[in-house]
Amino acid sequence: MNEALATQGTLRVLPDLTGGRTVVNRNAPEQTVSAIFRESESYYLIGFEAARDPHAGAFRSIDVKVARRDVQVSTRRRYLPPAASEATSSAPASVRRGVAPDDAVNGLLPDATRPLTMAVAAFASPDGGDAIVSASVDVSGFVYDTASSIPLDVSVSAVDQAGRSVASARQTSTIPGPRPASNTGVPIHLPTHLVLPPGDYEVRVAVTDTTTDTMASVFSQIVVPAFASERLALSDIAIERPASAAASVPAAPTTERSFARTDQVQALLQISQGTERTDSLQPASLRVRIIDTHDVAERDQSIVLAPDQFGTNRTATSRLTLPVQNLAPGEYLLRVEAAIGERTAARLVRFAVR
Repeated sequence: MNEALATQGTLRVLPDLTGGRTVVNRNAPEQTVSAIFRESESYYLIGFEAARDPHAGAFRSIDVKVARRDVQVSTRRRYLPPAASEATSSAPASVRRGVAPDDAVNGLLPDATRPLTMAVAAFASPDGGDAIVSASVDVSGFVYDTASSIPLDVSVSAVDQAGRSVASARQTSTIPGPRPASNTGVPIHLPTHLVLPPGDYEVRVAVTDTTTDTMASVFSQIVVPAFASERLALSDIAIERPASAAASVPAAPTTERSFARTDQVQALLQISQGTERTDSLQPASLRVRIIDTHDVAERDQSIVLAPDQFGTNRTATSRLTLPVQNLAPGEYLLRVEAAIGERTAARLVRFAVR
């Protein structure tokens, strides 16, 4: 009995230090699973790079506060800065020559050697079956003032909830340089895509400058619906600039989420009635709302899609113009709700007007 109690005490150490929980001495442990899922279904992981400290060897405190109720924060309370020699020797592996792109997509966290942003969206395949997951990566962080052109090697991978690789692809691209000063900060998007079955995935992309072996990576979560069998399935909302669509995928979403009032911006959404189903097509209704930070709807529009608007793969595409020119500067939420009979689904995306 003493050994069992000691073992249980050991099991509690890590959860107690990290804000987790330990489930022991219960005949029905499965009853706690739903609560665990609720706790972990929405979270933020925040990290920072510690400044080089000339007085290394003394602990530094960490204090995290949130201005929101009903939020639990688990954080380290302090850390020990590395000495200058340690900081030099622990430079990211991605800046050393001979590092494979797989090292950047198989790590626990993305490699931020260069700034990367990515937008991902799952769409129904024109041929039915598995979905097309479109990924658009902003690689402007790889453009240098003196470079005439920059060859980039792009490696994209999707891993499931167990960490297993489900699909991967490689491609090469060359981006021009140097950039005019007026274009500094303007995204440079490289589109890529994977074909994936329904499920929850993390899409990971590694970008390598082959002239310097400088590498960085970016990760993003995505849920791929069962477009083939679901009576109502929605794609993700893809934010587009006009004429940004690529020929090989339904859309090439931009990573931008902040727009000037002079910009032209569209939101693309697919509505599918089961690409491999054979029952009759039904009319679908859409409710489009743009909501500000005060929960006020700046736009509330209803759209009806007739059965003949659904193509041969039983999918309709709706392109919605975001009226940024009519919105005051601030943050907004675009929410699209779809209904077919009693079935409903919704998608949302945040954006800002500056």
